[in-house]
Amino acid sequence: MKQLRILMISLLLILTVSAIVITATVDAEKHDIRFTETIISGDPAYADGLSVSVRARYGSALHWDITHTIDIAEPKTESHFSLFATGDEYEIHKRFYLCVARELLIATAYPNGDRLPSAWSSGVMYPLRNEFEALWDTAKQHGSAHETILLSDYYEYYPVENFLSISGMDRTQYDAINEFFRIPVLTREQRRLSVTVEDGTTRFSIQPYGIYFDFTTQSAFTDDACYFVFDNKAIGTSARVDTTMIPGGYGIYRIPLHTNGAPETVYPLAEETNILTLEISEDGELLYLITEENGEGHLTVIDVATMTAVYEYKATEKLYDKILKGENFILLHLNDAYELITIENGVYRKAFSFQYCYSHSLNDASLSYRDGKLTIADPLRIHSAEPVGVGFSVAVYGDTGLLFHGEYDCNLDHPYVDLTREQSGWLTYRLDPITIGQHRRSDQVS
Repeated sequence: MKQLRILMISLLLILTVSAIVITATVDAEKHDIRFTETIISGDPAYADGLSVSVRARYGSALHWDITHTIDIAEPKTESHFSLFATGDEYEIHKRFYLCVARELLIATAYPNGDRLPSAWSSGVMYPLRNEFEALWDTAKQHGSAHETILLSDYYEYYPVENFLSISGMDRTQYDAINEFFRIPVLTREQRRLSVTVEDGTTRFSIQPYGIYFDFTTQSAFTDDACYFVFDNKAIGTSARVDTTMIPGGYGIYRIPLHTNGAPETVYPLAEETNILTLEISEDGELLYLITEENGEGHLTVIDVATMTAVYEYKATEKLYDKILKGENFILLHLNDAYELITIENGVYRKAFSFQYCYSHSLNDASLSYRDGKLTIADPLRIHSAEPVGVGFSVAVYGDTGLLFHGEYDCNLDHPYVDLTREQSGWLTYRLDPITIGQHRRSDQVS
C-alpha cells in the first residue's frame, strides 16, 4: 500500500512538472509568432502583399488564429491566442447514399434460441429463411453447411436502403426512395450462404460470390435539396444493372430536404457513363460532374436552376475525382498536371496547365486566381505526408509556368511538432484550411 502511494505521488509530481514546463513554453511563445521565409525559386514580388490565414490548435485547449502578410519591405504577422475555440470548430458534413440492404451483402448473425435470428426470419432476409433452416439442420449433424444461390431466384429487385446524415427526411421519403429505385437483380449474381455449429455456438453468414452490385453514391446539397448519382456498374464485371424502370432512367437525381416530395430524375445520363464525382459550388448554383469513358475524363458544369449544362470539358486522359474551385476558376487534376479553367462573365476558358512543385495533392491547399496568376498556399509537411504544423508554402503560377515558390516556416511548430514525433499523436496541431486574403501587388508584376 505504501509503495502504491509513493508511485501515485511520483506520477502526480511528473504530470505537474510536465504541465508547468509545457505551460511555460507555450506562455513564452503564444504571442511571439514568427515566420521565416525561404525562397525556393522565382521572384518574391509575385507574392508581395499576399496574406495567408491559419487556424490551429494544440491538443484540445490551445487555439491560434494567425495571419501572415508577405511583404518584401516589412513582413507582418498578426495572431490571436485563446484557451478556448474562437469560432466554429466543426463543419457540418451532409451526406446521402443508397445501398443494397446490408443484410443481403455481407452479414453474420446468431440464432434466437432454437429459431433463426429475428432479423433474418422476416424483412429483407425472409425469402432466404427456408434455405438457412435447411442448412442449419445439416450443420447440426456435420458441423457446417454451405450453399451458393442465384440471388435472382429469390429477389426480383434489389432491396434498397438509404441514409441521410442531416435532419429533414422522414419515413415517407425513405419509402418513396425505395419505390423509386426499382432495379432488377443481375441474373448472374450469387450469394454464398453458410451455417456453422462449433462448441455449441451457431453462426449464420452471407456474402457475395463472384460479381455483385452495390450503389456507389455521390451527393451534393443545396439548402433545400440533395442531388445525387450512383455508378450503375456491377463490382467484378463490366456488366451494368438495368435502370430503365427508374422514372426518368439513369442520371442525376433530386430529393427535397424539407418536404415530403418524391425523388425525381433531373439530369439524364447515358447508361454507359462511369461516375467519378459530383460536387456543388459554394453558392449552390452549379453542379460539377466528373465522369469517365474509355479512360478519358469529362467535366460537366450544370446550372442548378435549369439543370442544363453550361460548360463541358473533355480530357484525353484520366481526371482525378477532386475538383478544386474558386469564384472565378476551376482547377482539374490530370494524370501528371493541373489544368486551370477561368470563368469570366459566365464564359469558361482554358487558361494554362502546370505541374505542381510538390508530389502531394492540393486537397489541403487554398487557391486564388487574379490578374492571370494562380496563387497556391499549402500547409507544409513536417516529418509526415500529412499537413501537421502552422508553416506553409506559397507557389504562384502563370501561363509561362512557376513564377515564385517560397516556404514560410513558423517558430510555433518547433517546440511542439518535433516533440510529438516521439510522443502520442494527440499533441499534434490540428490545422483548419488555410485561406488566402488580399494580394495587393500581384498586378504590378508582369
